[in-house]
Amino acid sequence: MYGRFDDALASALKLLELNPQDPKSHVYLYLCHTGMGRIDLAGQSLETLSGVDKPPQVAKLSHYIDEYHRLKQSMPALVSAWEACLHAKSAPGRIEESPGEKIPVIQYWSQGDPPADVAQILSNWNRTLRGNGLDEVLLFNRDSALSWIASNAPEFGSAFSGAFHYAMESDIFRIAFASRLPCIYIDIDCWPLEHTVQILKFGIQTGGSMLYFRAYRPWVVNGFFIARPNCPFFSELVKQCRDISYDAMPKTHRTIEVTYGPTRYNKVLHGVLLKHQPLQVSEVPGIEGCSRFEFPESELYFTHEAAVASVKPPFALGYKTTEAYWKGVQ
Repeated sequence: MYGRFDDALASALKLLELNPQDPKSHVYLYLCHTGMGRIDLAGQSLETLSGVDKPPQVAKLSHYIDEYHRLKQSMPALVSAWEACLHAKSAPGRIEESPGEKIPVIQYWSQGDPPADVAQILSNWNRTLRGNGLDEVLLFNRDSALSWIASNAPEFGSAFSGAFHYAMESDIFRIAFASRLPCIYIDIDCWPLEHTVQILKFGIQTGGSMLYFRAYRPWVVNGFFIARPNCPFFSELVKQCRDISYDAMPKTHRTIEVTYGPTRYNKVLHGVLLKHQPLQVSEVPGIEGCSRFEFPESELYFTHEAAVASVKPPFALGYKTTEAYWKGVQ
């Protein structure tokens, strides 16, 4: 959908006209409604599938609806921040100011030079950044990341050296870098969108940090962030990750997820929100897909995958069919 939910919704409704009982079209409709902040309509799009053979994805999406309602009771500020960034729209004709502070944009590819399809994405990012007055991506591999950690954040050296998968290396390195320096991290297979530059420049100007929601559930992923070391979220993330020992854990994608990956980010975020509640949540006027929390001495901003960067490009990637793809680690 790449942020164009109105067009996607029209396509979903047309597909359903052609085949009202097609489960995939109902899933597509669900994703459109949630990305537009229409949670009740999203739930209805799944309920109409009763009596139909349902693909496994439908059960997962039903779980997300249940999770949304649970979080609305237990973490109302989190759900409000997610809904606010889904609803926030860019001001027409907004003039983007100079971002001011220079913050490195970092990416990671363990094995050295990325393959041609991933290199195409990197080139697209560099054109986008360079053409809008931002610095190009600073790409790290295993050797350069290990050297950086040894010189700047040695407490992460053992964890990084012992990582059993490329994705785990990347997860550890981005946290190590954020523990010392302000930075923008972007997964190497994310794809820039229409409002990417506006959001990046805004994020730099604010002096705060920014996290990244999925568009279809109030869940933070670690494929994009803007980090300042003094942010309560990143301070707690670094503190927890310094103490992780995964030697006795199975070498599975679940271990990658819960140690330094998205599950850790959500655990930390929930803890930080409980510690600082009540929190004032607000949209960011005139900025596409952004909301914020105000902490006593800093601000934490949110965006989402259909505003700043899609979690995947508009073409298939070869490495996702190999052992290099972390979700294939059983």
